Amino acid sequence: MRKKDIVANVSNIETRIALLEDGLLQEYYLERPKQSSLVGHIYKAKV
Repeated sequence: MRKKDIVANVSNIETRIALLEDGLLQEYYLERPKQSSLVGHIYKAKV
């Protein structure tokens, strides 16, 4: 099973989100206050 991580860094200037799979970067999002929002609530669940 692959290990998946979400790393978030939030400041007044910007929000950065990285999605890692087995320690390797798969996706990266950068959002600044003047841009439309891509980042919302994050939920963790197991079904």
